[in-house]
Amino acid sequence: MYVTKIFGADVCRDGGSYSLSFESSDSEWYEFFVQVKGVESNEYFEPVIYKNGFDSGELVEQLNWSNAGKFLASLKYDNARFYELVTLVENRGST
Repeated sequence: MYVTKIFGADVCRDGGSYSLSFESSDSEWYEFFVQVKGVESNEYFEPVIYKNGFDSGELVEQLNWSNAGKFLASLKYDNARFYELVTLVENRGST
């Protein structure tokens, strides 16, 4: 998947899940999503990518921590939440 545009990175109001929204070379938008295991938890499920976002439920890819790290490393985005997301993935879903 080739990212052509990043819309944003943020922490969700569900208790701490991380989201990275982007457009791919197919002109569709996707969400790289790392879901927190519980409210105020310090542990996360492995990352996934959804077409049209988490709420669509259209799962495109289930990633492991290593593949997720490679995906994020291929991106250039100067944003504090993005850097937090990269660190979270590098720590294999533990803060």
